Amino acid sequence: MRKAIEALVKRIEKHYSLDESDLAGTDDAAAMSNEAAALIITVTQSCEKLLVVEVGKWSGLMAQCYAEAAASGVGLEYGPGDVEAAFKKARG
Repeated sequence: MRKAIEALVKRIEKHYSLDESDLAGTDDAAAMSNEAAALIITVTQSCEKLLVVEVGKWSGLMAQCYAEAAASGVGLEYGPGDVEAAFKKARG
Protein backbone atom coordinates (compact mmCIF):
# COMPACT_ATOMS: atom_id res chain seq x y z
CA MET A 1 0.00 0.00 0.00
CA ARG A 2 2.83 2.38 0.88
CA LYS A 3 4.45 2.01 -2.55
CA ALA A 4 1.14 2.55 -4.33
CA ILE A 5 0.52 5.73 -2.35
CA GLU A 6 4.04 7.00 -3.08
CA ALA A 7 3.46 6.38 -6.81
CA LEU A 8 0.10 8.17 -6.64
CA VAL A 9 1.61 11.23 -4.96
CA LYS A 10 4.40 11.35 -7.56
CA ARG A 11 1.85 11.18 -10.38
CA ILE A 12 -0.21 13.96 -8.84
CA GLU A 13 2.88 16.13 -8.47
CA LYS A 14 3.97 15.41 -12.05
CA HIS A 15 0.52 16.04 -13.51
CA TYR A 16 -0.25 19.28 -11.68
CA SER A 17 3.19 20.88 -11.39
CA LEU A 18 4.28 23.67 -13.70
CA ASP A 19 7.62 23.73 -15.45
CA GLU A 20 9.54 26.65 -16.93
CA SER A 21 7.78 26.42 -20.30
CA ASP A 22 4.39 26.74 -18.60
CA LEU A 23 5.51 29.91 -16.82
CA ALA A 24 7.29 31.53 -19.78
CA GLY A 25 5.78 34.82 -20.88
CA THR A 26 3.55 35.21 -17.84
CA ASP A 27 3.61 38.27 -15.65
CA ASP A 28 2.62 36.48 -12.47
CA ALA A 29 4.68 33.28 -12.56
CA ALA A 30 5.01 33.15 -8.77
CA ALA A 31 1.24 33.27 -8.28
CA MET A 32 0.73 30.51 -10.86
CA SER A 33 3.36 28.40 -9.14
CA ASN A 34 1.68 28.92 -5.76
CA GLU A 35 -1.70 27.99 -7.24
CA ALA A 36 -0.21 24.79 -8.70
CA ALA A 37 1.28 23.89 -5.30
CA ALA A 38 -2.08 24.52 -3.60
CA LEU A 39 -3.82 22.35 -6.19
CA ILE A 40 -1.34 19.51 -5.62
CA ILE A 41 -2.00 19.67 -1.87
CA THR A 42 -5.77 19.73 -2.38
CA VAL A 43 -5.79 16.77 -4.78
CA THR A 44 -3.47 14.74 -2.55
CA GLN A 45 -5.60 15.43 0.54
CA SER A 46 -8.77 14.49 -1.34
CA CYS A 47 -7.22 11.19 -2.47
CA GLU A 48 -6.14 10.50 1.11
CA LYS A 49 -9.62 11.15 2.50
CA LEU A 50 -11.27 8.93 -0.11
CA LEU A 51 -8.82 6.07 0.46
CA VAL A 52 -9.21 6.29 4.25
CA VAL A 53 -12.99 6.02 3.88
CA GLU A 54 -12.73 3.07 1.49
CA VAL A 55 -10.24 1.19 3.68
CA GLY A 56 -12.54 1.76 6.65
CA LYS A 57 -15.51 0.38 4.70
CA TRP A 58 -13.59 -2.69 3.55
CA SER A 59 -12.27 -3.36 7.03
CA GLY A 60 -15.81 -3.20 8.38
CA LEU A 61 -17.17 -5.49 5.68
CA MET A 62 -14.43 -8.03 6.25
CA ALA A 63 -15.03 -8.00 10.00
CA GLN A 64 -18.76 -8.45 9.42
CA CYS A 65 -18.51 -11.20 6.79
CA TYR A 66 -15.62 -13.07 8.33
CA ALA A 67 -16.33 -12.61 12.03
CA GLU A 68 -14.95 -15.99 13.03
CA ALA A 69 -11.86 -15.57 10.88
CA ALA A 70 -11.27 -12.04 12.18
CA ALA A 71 -10.72 -13.47 15.66
CA SER A 72 -7.78 -15.41 14.26
CA GLY A 73 -6.29 -12.33 12.55
CA VAL A 74 -7.75 -12.55 9.05
CA GLY A 75 -8.32 -9.12 7.54
CA LEU A 76 -6.59 -6.28 5.79
CA GLU A 77 -2.92 -5.86 6.57
CA TYR A 78 -3.42 -2.12 6.92
CA GLY A 79 -6.03 0.22 8.28
CA PRO A 80 -7.08 3.84 7.88
CA GLY A 81 -4.27 4.97 10.19
CA ASP A 82 -1.71 3.21 8.02
CA VAL A 83 -3.08 4.98 4.93
CA GLU A 84 -2.80 8.36 6.65
CA ALA A 85 0.78 7.60 7.74
CA ALA A 86 1.74 6.52 4.21
CA PHE A 87 0.37 9.73 2.70
CA LYS A 88 2.15 11.81 5.33
CA LYS A 89 5.43 10.05 4.57
CA ALA A 90 4.96 10.30 0.78
CA ARG A 91 4.33 14.05 1.01
CA GLY A 92 7.61 14.39 2.85
